[in-house]
Amino acid sequence: MPEQEPPRREDPQPEHKEGETSNYQAARYPIERPAKQAYIAAQTLVFSQDGYGLSAYKFYLPDAPRKPNVTVLGDPPPAEVHEQITQILQDGSPLVVPEQVLQVLFDRRAQAGQIQPYVEGHWRPGRVFRTPRPGG
Repeated sequence: MPEQEPPRREDPQPEHKEGETSNYQAARYPIERPAKQAYIAAQTLVFSQDGYGLSAYKFYLPDAPRKPNVTVLGDPPPAEVHEQITQILQDGSPLVVPEQVLQVLFDRRAQAGQIQPYVEGHWRPGRVFRTPRPGG
């Protein structure tokens, strides 16, 4: 039986609410330019007003290695900031990020927060971040 695609959602929030990885918004873009614009806008929002406890990431996933993704994650923001994030990501398709990938991003966010309030890192496309295997 062919695998069915999950239904599209209006709000790119994930359905689950387990642990700290449940607060994020994410979108997938068909090409780099709108993803880069969304990422820069998200960074600008994150860096304003002490970032609202949020982080922004642009990354690729193995299921669509040529389609960039942007996510904003962290502490639950005020309603008006949530709406701004939704507007920033609106040109992309809502994306449910795999739990293991979210965990890696939240872990990176926690590590960066121990270095300085603002940390930025860039890697060339194609760098693979290993996700921890369940139970190990």
